[in-house]
Amino acid sequence: MSFVAHGNYVIKNSDEQLVIEASGPFNIEIIEKLDQALKKVVPKFRNKTWHQIIILHAESIFTPEAEAALCKTLKYRIDHGLAFSAVIIKASTCEALIKKQISRCYKKLNIPYQFFKHTDEAKRKLKTL
Repeated sequence: MSFVAHGNYVIKNSDEQLVIEASGPFNIEIIEKLDQALKKVVPKFRNKTWHQIIILHAESIFTPEAEAALCKTLKYRIDHGLAFSAVIIKASTCEALIKKQISRCYKKLNIPYQFFKHTDEAKRKLKTL
């Protein structure tokens, strides 16, 4: 059974980084839409390594199916040069759960990542990579 996509996102990219800003909670349908959108953007980073900043607002938790789909989209990004992910969680009452879900995917795929409180901190980190 299919459901209406729940959650939203905006993708921005520059020469060496991708920024995804999103609000959840997320179901598999929104992650599948994100995957299709990323498949249009990620090839622009062809033949080079790049970084991403993920900014999650509010209650950005994943259903189990959405978390599994997230891991697949991350695998695609790794296969296409993703070298590091900076994750910022803003204004959430379930930050610990979000960190646990995100960490499971990143650790499963051996993706270098770090959580930050502020976008400026994340950008400073990316400049050192």
